[in-house]
Amino acid sequence: MDMDQKKPSILEYTDYRLFLKDRYDFLKQTTTYFSFRYFSKKAGFKSPNYLKLVIEGDRNISEDSIDRFALAFKLNKAEHEFFGYLVGYCQASNNVEKSEFALKLLQTKIYQKINPLTQDRLNYYQKWFQIGVRELALCKGAIADPAWIAKQFRPALTVKEASLAVDSLIRLGMLKKDKKGRLTASEQNVQFQKGVISSIVAVYHKRMLDKAKESLDISTKDERDISSVCVPISEKTFNEMRERIRTFRQELIALASNDDDPDQVYQLNLQLFPLTNKVEP
Repeated sequence: MDMDQKKPSILEYTDYRLFLKDRYDFLKQTTTYFSFRYFSKKAGFKSPNYLKLVIEGDRNISEDSIDRFALAFKLNKAEHEFFGYLVGYCQASNNVEKSEFALKLLQTKIYQKINPLTQDRLNYYQKWFQIGVRELALCKGAIADPAWIAKQFRPALTVKEASLAVDSLIRLGMLKKDKKGRLTASEQNVQFQKGVISSIVAVYHKRMLDKAKESLDISTKDERDISSVCVPISEKTFNEMRERIRTFRQELIALASNDDDPDQVYQLNLQLFPLTNKVEP
């Protein structure tokens, strides 16, 4: 056995097939008996190449088979739970399912044990007002009092929501308090890893679309600018429009960054999405 060989940890993976491949290679190198045939016998599968088919993407893992995989690979209880959610995440048929499994993955005890800020990172996208609280601190005259912060939002937050948001943002390094207890926005940005947690961003976008709808009822026409357009375009034009939107968004961010006297927090949503399927010639 190669004692220097490090056993792959499932927490380092966002693709369960890659984890299975690396774990299989590890067991193959560190034991004399482990093989595809041995795995199938241990897991109770009739096909001697079942694991190989799964690794190569020719087969999916059914919910009933998750326990068999965990048994054959000797996953402990926490790893077993994480593996089951990871399978669901990778095999999700739509973005809603993917987001649901991503949440379950990030909220498992085994993941949060090595990522203590996970819940705060989740809150940053799950709770629509988290980002708003941070940006509010950039406005001149902003007060650190949670009661004051809560009243600035439309509709108003609860004092508890505002207080928890401030505490969470401070732990993330997005906000800080000076010696006088005043709240300021730090220049430090939170670096969110790619992969599983990126699926949670969809939750934030959905909530902001809901807020856009609410603004039609609680804001005056002079306070907002909401419009829409419906046009037929080709894929080439779509790609060009998407690139122009990205450029425009960066220009607006630069414009906001150069504002030396902000007194209100605005939300800008830009959407370009298909209403129909492609028409085949």
